[in-house]
Amino acid sequence: MDEEHSVSAARETPEEEWLSEDVRAFAEGRIQEANRRLIAAEIREVGAEMGLIDPEAALVLMDASGVSVNDDGSVSGVKEALETLLARKPYLAGRRRMSTGGRGNFARSADDAGYAARLDAARSAGNHALATAIIGEAAAKGISLR
Repeated sequence: MDEEHSVSAARETPEEEWLSEDVRAFAEGRIQEANRRLIAAEIREVGAEMGLIDPEAALVLMDASGVSVNDDGSVSGVKEALETLLARKPYLAGRRRMSTGGRGNFARSADDAGYAARLDAARSAGNHALATAIIGEAAAKGISLR
């Protein structure tokens, strides 16, 4: 019996305990990396639905304290975190496009439509000086009007 006890005691060396801790740390690191990838994928998917233009920036800028990976591998809290982020930094959502009809039936942004409407009104009134000023103002903001 003493021989069996000494054999089992020999199996539990500090080196084996250290190896066990090393394996656990490695496994935890792999789990954290897998969770990070799941969250990034969820940000890309939900972000695309929300019109997000830079998911990598969102991953860095958003408050991820409410984001978690569930036991089944699903991710929760991303939509709420992105909504909060987009409320703070709306430029990450890009520009919404709308059709103005008339003058070339192509999509324009809301800014383009405002300048186009002002330009049309100035031209209709025959006020060429104002039309030129509106074109210059729009060009300064990167909006092309004709």
